Amino acid sequence: MRFEDNGSSLQAAGWSRRIPPEAGVYIIDSTHSLGNPKLTATKPVPAGQYLLYGDQNASALSQYSTISKKMPIGPAAWTLELSAKFVDLMKPSQSPVYRGISFEIFAAGKEYKITFNDTNKILAMTNASGAYVQQEAVMPEDNDFHDWQIAYDGNTMVSVKLDGNTVASFANIGFPVTGRGDELVILNAPLNWQSGTNEVYIDSMALYSGGQEVLVDMLLEDDASRLSAAGWSRSLAPINGLYITDNENSLGNPNGVNMKAVPLGQYLLYGDEQASIQGKYVRISKNVPIGPGSWTLEFSARFVYLMKPSSNHADRGVYFDIYAAEKRYKITFNDTNKIMANASSREEVQMPVDDAFHKWEIAFNGADTVYVKLDGAIVATFVHISTAAAGIPDRVNIANVPLNWESGTNEVYLDSMLLYTSAIGDPNRLIDDDGSNFQKAKWTVDSPSAEAYFTDYGRTNGSVPGMLPAEEGRYLTYAGAAAASAVQMTQAVDIGAGPWALEFDARMASLVRPDPSGAEQGFGVEVIAGGKKYQLLFNDNNKLYVSKGSGGYEVVESGLLSDTYYDNWGIAYDEHGRLIVSRNGSKLGFWSGAGVPVQQSDRISIVNQAAGAVGETKVYVDRIKLLKNLMPDWSRFRPLIAGATVLPTSDAAEITTVVPLFDADPLRFDTNRLTLEAELLQDGQVVNRIEQEVTGPTVLLPLTANGRSGWMDLSLKLKDGSVVKSEVSYKTDVYASVSLLQPGQTATSVTGQVYLFTDVDQAADSSGKPPWEAGWKLASYSYDGSDSGGLLVESTSEAGTLELPVSLHGWYGVYIGYVSGTEGLTVSAGTQSRSIVLDGVETSDPYGSKAIAEVFAFASDFQNGTVALSAIPGKQARVAYVKLKGLTPEEILLNAKPDEGAAGKRVIYNNDGYSDYFSGKYDTEQKLIDNAVTILAGQDANSLYWALGTTMLILRDSVAAGRPYASLTPEQERDLMRDGDKRVRDAVLGFVDAGKDPLTIVARKANELGMDAYASLRMSAFYNQNVYPWLNGNLYTDFANKGYLQKKSNGTPDVRMSYAYPEYREYIIDVLKEAVSVTDEQGQKLLRGVELDYSRYPYVLGYEPVLTNAYAVQYGTAPQQETTPGGQARWNEFKAGVMTEFMREVRSELPGQQISVRIPYDLYVQNGLDIETWIQEQLIDTLVVCTLSHETFFAEIGSFRDMTAGTGVKLYGNINGTLSGNDLTRQEEELLKRGIRIKTGHETVSKQQYLLRTHEFYEAGYDGVYIFNNWSGRADGGQSILGELGDKVKVEKWYQFAYPSEWVQNLVTVQPAQPPDLTPPDIAVTMATADGSPYASDSWTNQSVVVSVYAQDGQSGLALLEISQNEGVAWSVYGDTLRFERDGIYSLWIRATDKAGNEALERRTIKISTSGLMLTTQLQLFDGSPYSSGTWARQGVTASVYAEHRPGFTVTAVTYSLDEGDSWHPYAVSGPLKFEEDGIYPVWFQAEDEVGNRLLSKVWIRIDRHLHIRAALE
Repeated sequence: MRFEDNGSSLQAAGWSRRIPPEAGVYIIDSTHSLGNPKLTATKPVPAGQYLLYGDQNASALSQYSTISKKMPIGPAAWTLELSAKFVDLMKPSQSPVYRGISFEIFAAGKEYKITFNDTNKILAMTNASGAYVQQEAVMPEDNDFHDWQIAYDGNTMVSVKLDGNTVASFANIGFPVTGRGDELVILNAPLNWQSGTNEVYIDSMALYSGGQEVLVDMLLEDDASRLSAAGWSRSLAPINGLYITDNENSLGNPNGVNMKAVPLGQYLLYGDEQASIQGKYVRISKNVPIGPGSWTLEFSARFVYLMKPSSNHADRGVYFDIYAAEKRYKITFNDTNKIMANASSREEVQMPVDDAFHKWEIAFNGADTVYVKLDGAIVATFVHISTAAAGIPDRVNIANVPLNWESGTNEVYLDSMLLYTSAIGDPNRLIDDDGSNFQKAKWTVDSPSAEAYFTDYGRTNGSVPGMLPAEEGRYLTYAGAAAASAVQMTQAVDIGAGPWALEFDARMASLVRPDPSGAEQGFGVEVIAGGKKYQLLFNDNNKLYVSKGSGGYEVVESGLLSDTYYDNWGIAYDEHGRLIVSRNGSKLGFWSGAGVPVQQSDRISIVNQAAGAVGETKVYVDRIKLLKNLMPDWSRFRPLIAGATVLPTSDAAEITTVVPLFDADPLRFDTNRLTLEAELLQDGQVVNRIEQEVTGPTVLLPLTANGRSGWMDLSLKLKDGSVVKSEVSYKTDVYASVSLLQPGQTATSVTGQVYLFTDVDQAADSSGKPPWEAGWKLASYSYDGSDSGGLLVESTSEAGTLELPVSLHGWYGVYIGYVSGTEGLTVSAGTQSRSIVLDGVETSDPYGSKAIAEVFAFASDFQNGTVALSAIPGKQARVAYVKLKGLTPEEILLNAKPDEGAAGKRVIYNNDGYSDYFSGKYDTEQKLIDNAVTILAGQDANSLYWALGTTMLILRDSVAAGRPYASLTPEQERDLMRDGDKRVRDAVLGFVDAGKDPLTIVARKANELGMDAYASLRMSAFYNQNVYPWLNGNLYTDFANKGYLQKKSNGTPDVRMSYAYPEYREYIIDVLKEAVSVTDEQGQKLLRGVELDYSRYPYVLGYEPVLTNAYAVQYGTAPQQETTPGGQARWNEFKAGVMTEFMREVRSELPGQQISVRIPYDLYVQNGLDIETWIQEQLIDTLVVCTLSHETFFAEIGSFRDMTAGTGVKLYGNINGTLSGNDLTRQEEELLKRGIRIKTGHETVSKQQYLLRTHEFYEAGYDGVYIFNNWSGRADGGQSILGELGDKVKVEKWYQFAYPSEWVQNLVTVQPAQPPDLTPPDIAVTMATADGSPYASDSWTNQSVVVSVYAQDGQSGLALLEISQNEGVAWSVYGDTLRFERDGIYSLWIRATDKAGNEALERRTIKISTSGLMLTTQLQLFDGSPYSSGTWARQGVTASVYAEHRPGFTVTAVTYSLDEGDSWHPYAVSGPLKFEEDGIYPVWFQAEDEVGNRLLSKVWIRIDRHLHIRAALE
């Protein structure tokens, strides 16, 4: 017996209640023993009973209640007994398993949930995502109490009994929950109310079990009454716009900040725009001994608002930071409904919309996964998110960080927190094998043989001669074709019939080719779960076989072999019965109804079968992981908008847009929940808005611009219910009118009119040859999700010049629609020509899923001309269409404006002086010159800024900083340095030891190439001394010991040095003076000046006593106490005085030198960088404005132009080369060495983004652009920006002409195509007489004639073969051989038609006369030319006839008929028959001899002088 309760008192029975009684929802006893503080009116409850009541009012207020009681239950069988009276049960409209009255039993790391609702429904939840099964019961109709039991049999079944009879039973409904202690929870949730009321009375309960308690180590329990009592420390006292506090401000409010009221028993985290302006954030922290295993942070929270940051999203908002066993786990909430673990891991969730508190859990499974749960359901899953936290004790931080504010506010209330670990760990994790040892991981492995084996590093299952070694921490399997049988490793596991997922890392070095019989040979993975077998088989180097439930396999072809990298394979069985297979996180496919029924126990086996195959299988396995019930991230469907195809024929009247979706679950298409919302906007105003139901993987949007044209934005949102799953925005140029330009057509330019020529297959070379005869191939394309498409031309090595068969007049902008794989082409019009070369093009596979993009060629004034297309030797061209846009007068003027030429050098390139040492590109002097300087030759760079190193590691021989790396210890090199760091050290010291100075080498070459050289010093670039000590240089420890480190507001030391100390400032100036002193061999100075890079970083002053004491003396208060905007401004001005004086010293110590500073646009004031004073006092010559970290394309650029206008200070706009990502860490480097595929590096800025940002700077009046973190001049995808940014005229032309074309990215499917079939079929006619002799058409024979016909077409193929024996009046399909036996003259027409519609026609005349009587008909046009029977004539026709007989008989009569034999008339030899009028005339001639033999000849005369009859017939 675990507990007994007689229903007399909730308090005495030890129940905890979630909320006190509220209007419409409560759980109470007869005495309100747990209180009724709001004096809520409740129904009377008889003594000895509990009442659970909930109605429509609670649903409207989103209120629910629970009571809970912890007790040891354990993993064995248990039974909950209760005596209850169900008066009524509400009916919910959705989420039924969470609504009504629920009994939740947590036992041994599993949850069992049984819900009663809708009068007679009993539901059981089957997984943490809310899946359920439902049964109906006959409920008691009386008003009595009845005995109920919810009983678990200790195996698979949970039964619900009423008065001893089973009324519902459920199998396998217990699902794992991480770190949850044993507990009974009763839930009263009348939410999503549709009808009815919860009204349930309980007068006794008992729970008993035969298991053991699952021990939970509770590390933190906080009821949110007082931060101070709970042991929290706070990093910053409340200031205006930022605080973490409780009801009584227990941690103090020394600044007297006016804060929001906080209810008793709650904490409030509040932060708004004011905090961002001040650059402030706050956190609370508590040390907790967590350790290396699984843990759960559970908290009850109400998220009122979450701010939206403009950048650094993973570090902004409200985040929970758990440090455990020197690892850090951070989960961030921001932007209303976003949850992030790092910059590349973000989930969008359905946040509660009510004003109630909800239970959240952040749970680590002890291995590699962190789950975020909301009210028990998993809403986010993050894998491998921990980062190293060496030397940091275990603790919990909760941070409120409203920095980089864009919109919104942080306002989050917490009313309880728990942190605990559990001995049971993660019950979902059945196997978690790191590949180190078979025995440790509990594998049963076959003994090895010479030809087939599995082995681990220690060869724990045995060894044979010649066995290949396995690497440490990895398994190896080998099997050759001579193997006698398969080998395998297997493990019995309790998987069950529910969802499961298997992951393993594998490098497949070789795979056998199976024999033709189809034997199951290769590397295989088998999972038997819940009585079904699931199998994957890898073989033949590129084939993956997935077993089908009906037998046999589905085949997926994909390159499988690798000499270096391990692939992460995933096999999952989801709750819908689908098998999902992924590779490196991308789905290869999914199959419904998978799994072959078997009578076997659950297990997993990895098999290697090569017997009878060809070749060998050699596979290395690194990690094996098996989960059940919880599906990993890669197995979930995460629908994304994959693009937007705006058909090029679209114009203002109709914008045909196709939106393809990626990774959308087909099961969602029938739910009516997925919708696509589209908005067409111009200048921020909505032009059109529609919402379309998603019923398939592509969505066709019928948009219109409502008569408007010009540049517009197409905003798309994919929504599941109210949750936005994917959101993107595209630009599109909506033309007033688009017309198809037909071959042979003449077009005259009209402003705003666009012509589209799509019949590129109709182009021809100068001799008239079509593309396929002029060295081009054809391919077909179709726009994905649409019936539209066409033919494209693609060049070969023999490609000639093609001209469009059109005539153009006036000014047109010429645009080429090209297909993926195009490397370049030449476009010309008359004497004007441009060769277009595209960088970074992937050309491996020309067919399949591709895209059509556009490129602007040129503008031209056509005078009865056309456009010609030529291939560039060695480069592929694939053209789908040519677009011709009628230009405006303004565009014509801009086109005529000359480029700036040599005057267009306005670009500064910053080289960090480290990264390309790191990658090995600067290890010799010549490579340094070539890769750092010469690449900029002849381009648009006016200056090269060379970074000297970090702030205190100067990568040259420096008196001020000392010899580089002099303080590096062997232990630091061994334990901390990456290979790249060692390459930097070796290269730099190589130069130093050779008496060479990298700065001098770079500056000398830059001067030779006409560029100015600057030395750039990073003003506050310091690093964690425990991780990167060498980057802090030789003097760091000495200066730190002197007390020169900055102090945080709480007095603890920071990692950075402070400019408050003269000796440190003197060091900085000495480094700069050393740099500007470099000269060439003639003693000429090589540097134009120096750059003080305050964007690496602006944190130059803290709360050092030398500053704070002086401030307190001057203003009577410590700066830490300045919380008002005025006080903060005063402190900032005080710091600015220090830094301005430093800048004066720099100017004084560097006479004649140009001084450039780079500052973050939004962080200079609060860090004491008074750039306005620096400008006014002429302390600087160049100002560079930037973002602090990755590029954000910030909008606030105009104010800096106002600062510098008329001062002589040059203003440059910075473009950071990266959008996201991080530098390679030591841990990532080690993984790459081991062949593990990981996402590293940065997402980089595209060429279009560079050009657009440059245009924005020029439009704002900036003098030039500054390129940071991209010293090679390569944009995303390898496209070059060298020579593209410095010329203002070129940039303006790009913006007006080329920029809109770059918006086009239309998704298509491309297939090879044959040239059009213009050739008719070939017809062969064979005729022979009865004796087998050949018969010649239109000759007389006295024998019967046999005719056989054959037709063929070598291009499109034969479609139809027909014959006519009445000269085309009627046709019939040719079947068998034709035989002509009776005397007569027979007309035989044969017609063959191919699949392209080409026709061939053959005519034959057979003349048979066994009597000797012969008849000859002659037909002639009035102009004397011959006429063929049955053809159409546009003039009169004469018909004459001649009859003869062999000797011995006489022709007695020749007659003719014009009515097909109804009447006959004598034929006069003196004159032929004449036919002049339009019409169709059947003319029959007949001859007769003296013994009565007759011979008939039929002809048809067709006359249509004005084409009226033919037109009517056709």
